[in-house]
Amino acid sequence: MIRFTLSLAAILMGATSAVAGEFSIRRFESNPDQVRSGAVRVDHGDLLYSGQLVSEPEGPIDDQITSLLKQTTELLTLNRLAPADLVRLNLYVADDVDVPAITMALSKWLDPAHLPAVSWVTTSLHTPGSRVGLDLVASRDPARTPASARDRLTIIRSTANTRVFISGQAEKGDGTVADATTQTMASLFRTLEFLKLAPGDVVHVKVFIAPMTQSGQSLAAIRAAFGNVPCPPVVFVEWQSPSLPVEIELVAAASQPIDAERPAVEYLTPPGMKASPVYARVVRMQPPSTIFISGLYGTQADPDSEAELRDLFAQTKSLAEAAGSDLRHLVKATYYVNSKGSSDQHNKLRPEYYDPARPPAASKAIVKGVGRAGRTITWDMIAAPRQ
Repeated sequence: MIRFTLSLAAILMGATSAVAGEFSIRRFESNPDQVRSGAVRVDHGDLLYSGQLVSEPEGPIDDQITSLLKQTTELLTLNRLAPADLVRLNLYVADDVDVPAITMALSKWLDPAHLPAVSWVTTSLHTPGSRVGLDLVASRDPARTPASARDRLTIIRSTANTRVFISGQAEKGDGTVADATTQTMASLFRTLEFLKLAPGDVVHVKVFIAPMTQSGQSLAAIRAAFGNVPCPPVVFVEWQSPSLPVEIELVAAASQPIDAERPAVEYLTPPGMKASPVYARVVRMQPPSTIFISGLYGTQADPDSEAELRDLFAQTKSLAEAAGSDLRHLVKATYYVNSKGSSDQHNKLRPEYYDPARPPAASKAIVKGVGRAGRTITWDMIAAPRQ
């Protein structure tokens, strides 16, 4: 089990629970060498989600990293944010060989006392020639947040009564990316209707797509699905699927009144869908706190072994508990695998670690790589506080 430590920022704020209604960001198991915190807990803060930024496609990797971080800094500055406000950073690399250079640049850009949770995946990017991209989640005291984000960010208000994570859904349609996207968005909107939410409540869209060269057609179909409603930020990851051009997941939030008898965290199955003991179709949560757990890697000599997967589950459990949660309060998981052995071990062990009545919403994608040479699986999580 991982020994957990608190970053300097967390120590200064105290390791106890945040005062009710008081905004705080606490960071656990901070690791300056990996330029990340193992977990980040936000209490009573607005969450701001970005779309996917990618580097300028020309030039060596150092120039591409510089262009990406410049874009990111400008986006944060436009919205009165700083790198210290980041709570989640999702990184996309075209080749694992570039990870050390990106990590070095991040170590100079980020404040070591305010490191976000970080995840990596190796994937083609939607701009040909780009070698690195990212999307982010930032948080800020609601008292400092303007009426709306100024540029390319959507907000989940700390006052939102409902936050929803919808697992990846996929419809094949006529087999083209455009029609598969259209039909999948229609399916997702039916799920929103079941939840008494509307397209305008969606704050983030993630698309797993094959091939990435069709991302423009997919994005056009997503924008068409939202119609006159502003399209939220969209992220693309290339996956390997023999039959499904796309799988799409959503994050949504709304502030309408809720039934006082509703549980703080609900694991739901919309009509017409089959429940699973290892992932929830939808997780709906009401607590004003969110825990982001970094993308994790095992440490075993055999990356496809049962021991490797048990190592990952042990890390997840340790970090969740350090931040005030547990495996029964995971609300969202993203699994990236590039080995059948790891995927099979993952499928075998999930029922042992998850309560079948409350597994996290999830997407699982077979990808080019997992952002670290020699590893074949990684995952990141979002959790709610333990009740």
